[in-house]
Amino acid sequence: MVKLAIVDLDGTLAYTLPGMLNGINAVRRQYGCRDLGIPDLYESINYATPGFISNLIKDTPLKDDLDKAIELYLKEYSNYCIDGSIPYENIKETMLKLRSMGIHLVVFSNKDNTRVNWIIDKHFNGVFDESIGTGLYPGKPDPTGPIAIAKKYGAKPSETVFIGDSDVDVLTAKNAGMIRLNVTWGYRDRQTLIQSGSQYLADKPEDLIRIINKINKNEI
Repeated sequence: MVKLAIVDLDGTLAYTLPGMLNGINAVRRQYGCRDLGIPDLYESINYATPGFISNLIKDTPLKDDLDKAIELYLKEYSNYCIDGSIPYENIKETMLKLRSMGIHLVVFSNKDNTRVNWIIDKHFNGVFDESIGTGLYPGKPDPTGPIAIAKKYGAKPSETVFIGDSDVDVLTAKNAGMIRLNVTWGYRDRQTLIQSGSQYLADKPEDLIRIINKINKNEI
């Protein structure tokens, strides 16, 4: 029986690339560097902030000062992260339905904790039990955070679905011994998720409810 859903943010709950793109380009412009486009973000999107930024400043004078680059990015991204994050259609309603089924909901993201909570407070206020970004636990795919969260909410790993859009989310769930439930509307394609070892794929938010119901009935 599923008791807990740990849910990724970027690419799972919301389309967040526009805000991140505006943030990194604002930093790059300070150093006279060309603007990046959305495709430039895909390779780096699932890393925690240091890895994300490091990949996007390799051609700038900031390449040897990652701490400074992160500081500048977080300052600039603060101006764009909320309005630049667009919840996917029907995802909030789906999360509320899962909550009504008695399932605890926790956001676990590789984005920095402050901006995770800004986005969740704006677009998903009252939906989740808590929202956690980097800082409290090691970033994904390290299983330390998910395992601690499951213990806090009284769920075994086998009673926990880890919902995300990326191969990093698949690996995190594998490492934690949790159910690998992945979405195909995010930043990774279906084949990548399958090759990574996803157990279940949702093509639309409503599929999450259908799949979890079937898991609970031992039908899949």
